[in-house]
Amino acid sequence: MQIEAAAAIDQLSNKEISYDEYCKKVLMNKYVLSHISRHVITEFKGMSIKEVLTCLEPDTKEGIKQSEKINGMNTEDISGKGGLVRYDVLCGLGLPNHEGKVDMFMNIEAQGKDNMGYPLLKRSIYYGSRLLVRQKNTPNGFQKTNYEDLKKVYSIWICMKHSKKKSGVMNRYSLHEEHLGTAYAFPKRHYDLMNIVMIYPPKEVKDIHDGTFMTLLYILFTSGMDSTRKKEILTKSYGIPMTKELGKELEDMCNLSQYIKEEGILQGRKEGRREGRIEGIVEGVEKGKVEEKMDIAKKMKLEGFSKEMIKKLTGIVLN
Repeated sequence: MQIEAAAAIDQLSNKEISYDEYCKKVLMNKYVLSHISRHVITEFKGMSIKEVLTCLEPDTKEGIKQSEKINGMNTEDISGKGGLVRYDVLCGLGLPNHEGKVDMFMNIEAQGKDNMGYPLLKRSIYYGSRLLVRQKNTPNGFQKTNYEDLKKVYSIWICMKHSKKKSGVMNRYSLHEEHLGTAYAFPKRHYDLMNIVMIYPPKEVKDIHDGTFMTLLYILFTSGMDSTRKKEILTKSYGIPMTKELGKELEDMCNLSQYIKEEGILQGRKEGRREGRIEGIVEGVEKGKVEEKMDIAKKMKLEGFSKEMIKKLTGIVLN
């Protein structure tokens, strides 16, 4: 059993694409991106999905626009003295009636876990700042000292693994004007240049067919439901075309056995290193993940899985 656990850990270490990598691929789907955009991009408030779609990458050629995914911008940023930053998803946005030009930039980060050993919010603010800095002397940014052309940026963080107290939280952080002396209002467009949005998808919902934004995030990232059901709800409740490519990505992302295995083995490896021996890994798998397995089992029950299937995949027996 110890050898099997060690082999499984080695196999996990050699995986080229992790769960959050699949999330990044799904986030590049234009319909998924449009649903997110219309709920967090202030300028898109009240717009339909069809209208938002026309605002994604407004400067791209007509042939590329027909693709189901955004083309995306260069995600490697070396503009600042702080070194290289790699964004998960980065694209230009146009305002309604944009006339084919980029008016804003949007970055989305698929964050596997919230507890990184530092405040994730501070990192998100740093990313937002870099999105402003990188605009200088670039085609879609501003030239030399022409700061009038500095464009607004959005940095949106979706955290899949987080504590229950953050379940369903969606906070916005932005720049505001405060009058400390004689009141004088500057044009909002001169300072409303950076929005940070932190999103923590709910761990459970009352009705998976309610068509709300938070339920969409739950279905996509935290529900644990099988891919067939997930694809059905995304199509019927949210109007997301289920192409072959998106369907395959959802199937990969929704591999429950792999997801549970990853959860258990990662914790087991953590426990094993702490103990300094392979027995610690086995103990971590068997002991350290009981609570999370119970959470997964409860989610599966809510999604209609049979008790036998729940027991087979998690080892948990529910009443």
